[in-house]
Amino acid sequence: MVHDLQRREDHDERDDAERNDARCDDARAIPTVPAHRQTQTPNPKAADLTFGIEIECLMPRGSMRVGGRHLGIEIGGEWPAGWKAESDGSLTSGISNYMPVEIVSPILKGADGIAQIKRVGELLARLDAA
Repeated sequence: MVHDLQRREDHDERDDAERNDARCDDARAIPTVPAHRQTQTPNPKAADLTFGIEIECLMPRGSMRVGGRHLGIEIGGEWPAGWKAESDGSLTSGISNYMPVEIVSPILKGADGIAQIKRVGELLARLDAA
């Protein structure tokens, strides 16, 4: 009887090993999808499109003047012309000595608009915005 149990256990172990091998074979059999490189044709009208952005962030207190909701104050100084700072009721600050601010762009266009966004990102980083 002990011998029969041993044979049954050996048989069960072989079955488990075969099932695991079959699973591995199945996984290797999954066809791989060749890498697809997406190409885009530039839109000739893209440079004519206008856009704007709002950046919700936390600024160190006293780093800039902030206008009321929809009554933004132009930031000036090193900031690109027309960019404003205003309060936004949906923002709260959980960081001591930081205030919630919404930075609002003027109407932007083309490569110059993208360059302005990059510049504003650099200024926010330098001011340690969160």
